[in-house]
Amino acid sequence: MLAMAGLSASAARSLASEVVQAESAMPAPRRALLSLFDGMVHMDAQGQHPPSAHTAH
Repeated sequence: MLAMAGLSASAARSLASEVVQAESAMPAPRRALLSLFDGMVHMDAQGQHPPSAHTAH
């Protein structure tokens, strides 16, 4: 996924390692919630994402 976003292989490995380290500090129940996310969120260069057809729960 990171390579699809345009990161080099070394940058992707480094970022993935940092994510693993950051997530390891989270309580297990909260970390488990991360696995419930499915899909990708498209962002523009300003950090905004276009409106989605997804409705709130």
